[in-house]
Amino acid sequence: SNSIPSAASAVNLYERQGDSVAALEAYRSLNGDATFSQVYNQSLLSYVSTGDETFIEQIDVWKKRWELESSQQEQGGLPNRKKTRKEYTILFNECLILFVSGRARDAASGILGTLRPVIIKAKTDNTILHDELLGITARMAFLVLDCILSISEGSHGGLTQVDDVCTSEYIVNWLESQNLLESDPQLKFLLQIYKSRIDFAVRDPINGKIVDAKIRGVKKELKQAMELFNHKIRTTGETVSLGSLSDAQSQSQSGVVGEGGNAAPYVNRERINHHATVEVGTQEGLLQAHHQSALNLKAQLEQLKGNTKKSLVLCAEARASHTDPSYESIDANNLVIVYATSRKRHLALHTTAKALRAPKGGLFRSDGTARSDTTWSILANTSLCALQGRRYESAYECMATCVQNSSTYFQRPRCWLRMAEACIGLYTEKRRERLSAKNNSGFSVVEEDGKPKAIVTQSTNDNVSYKRGGSNARLGSKEDMEYLAEYPLQQASFCLDKVMKLLRDASVGASSVHMDRDCLESARCAQAYVMLELKEFKQAVFLAKLLLMDTATRKETAGLHSVMHKRRKATASMYGCEACCALGDAIGALKFLTGEKEEDSVLDRLAVDLAGVGTNSYLNAPGNVPAETDDRRKARIKQAQAMVRTSASAATAAMGRLGTAKQLAMSAISLEDNAASPSYSDDNRTSARKALLYCMLREGNRDGALAVLRSSR
Repeated sequence: SNSIPSAASAVNLYERQGDSVAALEAYRSLNGDATFSQVYNQSLLSYVSTGDETFIEQIDVWKKRWELESSQQEQGGLPNRKKTRKEYTILFNECLILFVSGRARDAASGILGTLRPVIIKAKTDNTILHDELLGITARMAFLVLDCILSISEGSHGGLTQVDDVCTSEYIVNWLESQNLLESDPQLKFLLQIYKSRIDFAVRDPINGKIVDAKIRGVKKELKQAMELFNHKIRTTGETVSLGSLSDAQSQSQSGVVGEGGNAAPYVNRERINHHATVEVGTQEGLLQAHHQSALNLKAQLEQLKGNTKKSLVLCAEARASHTDPSYESIDANNLVIVYATSRKRHLALHTTAKALRAPKGGLFRSDGTARSDTTWSILANTSLCALQGRRYESAYECMATCVQNSSTYFQRPRCWLRMAEACIGLYTEKRRERLSAKNNSGFSVVEEDGKPKAIVTQSTNDNVSYKRGGSNARLGSKEDMEYLAEYPLQQASFCLDKVMKLLRDASVGASSVHMDRDCLESARCAQAYVMLELKEFKQAVFLAKLLLMDTATRKETAGLHSVMHKRRKATASMYGCEACCALGDAIGALKFLTGEKEEDSVLDRLAVDLAGVGTNSYLNAPGNVPAETDDRRKARIKQAQAMVRTSASAATAAMGRLGTAKQLAMSAISLEDNAASPSYSDDNRTSARKALLYCMLREGNRDGALAVLRSSR
C-alpha cells in the first residue's frame, strides 16, 4: 500500500534528519485507517514539535491500548521480537519523560521492573540479545545509568544505587558482554562515556573524595571513546542514532518514531560533564553531541588534575560546536566549577549569573532529544561561590531555593549545612557592624568631674533574640528571607537540626552506608557556636563533648582532611571552655583546653590545630596553588595561640589563680601584637585585654587597668 513508504519517509525525517515537524506532517498525510503505531507516533511527534501535552496526559491510555492491540496481533502472528520492541518503546518513552521531569527514581524503577529479569537472564546464560532488541534495550540501560547519576548528584558517598542487584556496575558489565561494537559503534562509544561518568561519580566512602584509581580508568576510557569516534563513527559516515534504521529499512508500520526517538542517552546530568545535543536537522548534530560530551568529560579530568588552562580550552572547544541556546547554561556551569576550584571566586560568581540568565527551553528539542536541566546544580554552585565571597544572604537564598525545589538536593545534608553556615555568617557580619558602631575597644569609662569612676564592658550579642525555632515559610521565599534577617541564629539551628536528622536517617538500617563524619562534625561544631550565642550553655557543652568523644575513636587520616578534622576538634574545645565558664565550671573549662596536663606545650598544640596549619604549608595547599609565605603561617599560629591563652586565662581566673591568669592574658596580648595581621578582628584583640583587665581589677591594680584601657583606644 502507499501508506507504507509514507510511514517510512516520516521515520526517516525524524530519525535521520531530526525534523519532527516534517515527520508529523508526513504522518498526517497518510491514507487509510491509522494503526496504533501511527497514532502513537503522531501524538509523540506533536508533543516534541509543538509541546502538545496530550501525549503525556494519555500515557496510561497508550499502555492499555497497546495491551489490547498486542493481544489482537498475537492472533495475526506478529513476531515476538517486534511485539517486545514496541512494548519496550512505550515504557522507555514514559520513563524518559519521568526522568526529564525530575523523577529519576521513578523512571529507574519503571524500567528495571521490566529490564531487570532480562539483564539477569542474559548475564547468567551468557547470551547476546538480537540486534532488533539490543538497540532499545541498551538505551533503556543507559537511561537507568542516567537516573543513578542524577540521584547521586552532590552525594558524599558517591553513587546511590536504585536496585540491590542491577547496580551501575552490573549494568555496565552486561552491556560490555553484548558486543556493542559490531552491533552499533555509537552504542560502544556511549558505553565508554557512561563508564567515565560513573567512575567520576565514585567516592571514597570515608572522606568523600574521588578515587584516584578510578580517575586513571577514566583517562583510558576517554581515550578509547575518542579513538572510536574518530575512526569508527565519524570517518565511516555512520550517522545511525541509537535506534537503528532497521525499522525504516524494512518499511514496516511498527511505530518506529516511538521506538527510535533520540532521547535519553544524550542527557548528561553531571555538573562538569553536561552536554546537550546540537540542534540541527541531521544526524551530524548527534555526532557533534557525542563529541561534545567526551570533550566535557576530558575537561573535568583536567580540572581534577589542576590543569585549569587545559580544562578551559576543552570547554571552549565543546562550546564552539553547539547551536542550541540551552547549552549556554551548561557551559557556564562548567566554567563556574573550573573557576571556583582555581580560587577565582569572583569570576565564578559572575559566571553563575550568566548561567542563571541563559535560556532553558523545554524538556525536549524539536529533534526529540532531551535537555539537561541544570538549574538546581547552578543554584547550588552559586550558593557555594557566594559563601566563599562572604555574600551570605545570597548564598542562603540560592541554596534554599535549590533545596526547596529539588528532591535530590533536599536530601543532601551538606546543602543544609551550607545554609546554616550562611546564617551564621550573616549573624557575625551584623554583630561586627554593631560593634564597629560603638567604641571599638569594647570598653566605656564612666567619669565624674574628669576622674574615672567605673568601667563598663560592651557585649557583642546584647541584641540577640533568644527565640527558638526556624522559619515556617517556604524556603527561599520573601517571608523566609525576612525571618533570616531578624533571626539568623534560629534559622541556622533549624538547618543544623535538619543536617543531623538526614545523617541519622541515612545510616539507620543501612550497614553499607558510611556516615559523612566531616559533615556531622561540622554540624555539631556550628550548633555548639549557635547555642553559645543563644546562651544555651548546657547544650553547647553537650555538643562539644559529643564531638570530642566521636573524634577520639575516629581513624586518623592525612592531608587537608586531617587538618580540618583537628581544627574542628580544637574549635569544639574552645566552645566547651567558654560554655563551662559561663556555667561557673572553671575546672571543666580548663580541662577542655589542657586535659590533665596544664602545660604550655599542650596549649600550643591546640593552637596549631585551631589555626588549621599543615606541616609544610598553610592549610596544606595543593602543589598547583602557590604556598602561603612562612610569615603568614606564623602569624596565623600566633593569632590562634592568643585565642587559646585568652580562654585559658579566663578559666584560671575563675578558679582564683590570678597570677597564672594574668601571665596568660599578657602573653595573649603580646602574641596579638606580634601577629599584626589585618584579618585579625578587633573583637579578638578586645578579648585578651578584657581578660587582663579582669585580673588587674581583681588584684586591685586600678592604675594598670587604666593603662590597659588607654592602650586599647
